Amino acid sequence: MTKPSGLMSLLPPIKDPVEDAEQAKAHAIVMQRINAASAALPAARIADQPLVSFTPEFYKNPEPKKTKKEIEDIKFKAHMKKEYGDEAIKRDVLKEIYQNKKLVGNLMRVCLNQVLWSLKLLRIKQKL
Repeated sequence: MTKPSGLMSLLPPIKDPVEDAEQAKAHAIVMQRINAASAALPAARIADQPLVSFTPEFYKNPEPKKTKKEIEDIKFKAHMKKEYGDEAIKRDVLKEIYQNKKLVGNLMRVCLNQVLWSLKLLRIKQKL
């Protein structure tokens, strides 16, 4: 049985007893397949749910708000730790060590080149 729409919705519905019987039969088959005892399906139980009480403590923020002074102190401490903390000192020391190694390596190359050139000059003088 279809629901009337448009102009047909203004007229009283046409009921066919055969179609009503077929719908009841189909409904019974579906209920049997889903293993439902009756046509009225039980609603969810609300009594099993824990009760929630909306008291003023429920709405309170768990973290107290910080003042501007506290926020500035936190930022200042983070900046000082970043610039002058143990990690910063370690980073600066390692930077100096690597720079010294680089300078020593360059110096050794320069000295080696000078030694090689002096050896070449000695060979040339010996040949003359």
